[in-house]
Amino acid sequence: MLIGTAAVAASHWLIDLGKAKLPAGRLRWFLLDQLLHLLVLCVLWLAWLGSLAPLEALGAWLLTPTVLGVATAYLLVTRPFSFAIAMVMKRWSSQLEDTGTLAQAGTRIGMLERLLVLSLVLLDQLTAVGFLLAAKSVLRYGDLRDTKDRKLTEYVLLGTLVSVASTLVLGLTLRLLLER
Repeated sequence: MLIGTAAVAASHWLIDLGKAKLPAGRLRWFLLDQLLHLLVLCVLWLAWLGSLAPLEALGAWLLTPTVLGVATAYLLVTRPFSFAIAMVMKRWSSQLEDTGTLAQAGTRIGMLERLLVLSLVLLDQLTAVGFLLAAKSVLRYGDLRDTKDRKLTEYVLLGTLVSVASTLVLGLTLRLLLER
């Protein structure tokens, strides 16, 4: 037990020492730091158990078609869908003036929106998808009305519908495949 505690303390110190050499405030370094800490704990837990059976069971579960399908869908609705939607919307984005919004905010909002929609579809909560769209519409309505910029209003509406519709199709297709 004392050796395990010392190993956790030493590894924590070494990981944080390495992180201190990296640029501060970057999400990827924070996530890597946390992953390394978790990995150390898992390795020590497996060593303490003296068996790789839990790791083998986890590996077998991770390689099931259900888990791989769901993981692939979640990965698709992040960057790949953002890229595809940007390509679809490129035709109209050049017609917009400087909208005065945060850099990449629309991309991040879209990713979160698609993650939520996919989760709701997989949980068979399609009504909640409607509430999500309604809530977003209410939040955006005041901004878009005040700017009186019809192009921006249409652009946001079109982008939202492309984002939600593509995620609905993916989620419903995945559900159909998983039910077989």
